[in-house]
Amino acid sequence: MSGTSGQPGRYQRSSNGLIVSIVVLVVGVLAFVLIRGALRDTPDAGVDISPVDYGPVAVQARKAGLVAPAPAPLPKGWKASSVRFTPPDPATSGVTGSWHLGLLTDKQRYVAVEETSDDVTDLLPDTVADATRGPAVRLDGRTWRSWTGAKDAYALTTAVTGGRQVLVGSPAGESVVRGVAADLSLPSQQ
Repeated sequence: MSGTSGQPGRYQRSSNGLIVSIVVLVVGVLAFVLIRGALRDTPDAGVDISPVDYGPVAVQARKAGLVAPAPAPLPKGWKASSVRFTPPDPATSGVTGSWHLGLLTDKQRYVAVEETSDDVTDLLPDTVADATRGPAVRLDGRTWRSWTGAKDAYALTTAVTGGRQVLVGSPAGESVVRGVAADLSLPSQQ
């Protein structure tokens, strides 16, 4: 700081000093990251996600009037990583609850299975970024709308009972999504 006499302060500021400060800061951050990585128990291991038992939650959702679609059994090496059921609100007419089942493939790729009474396109950004509607797809006598997104992201959506929608989507690609959709036990399409 400069005094009242117009004299410069104790610390001289220069562009060289700024550059040295930035270099010291970057070296410190890199050292921290390297030391933290060296002290980990499993430095290169991915996060191990424990499987969840979605069966009891699916039963509860179905008792409440939802379809609660889920492949049974899961393909070999796959596991359910998350399940959510939001019960219907008794203050509204009809079934308005929602269902979510998150799956991990044997190659650790995520697949989402959703059921909602909301506009299904609201769910697309979470599963297929920048989704573009594709052609209709027929799987086991049911018509699905296809959606493609960045890289291999792909989703299928279909209407089920009560004006509800089911979405199956994944960044793992079309064949994975079609396989899951074909394995779902859904009510007959009218």
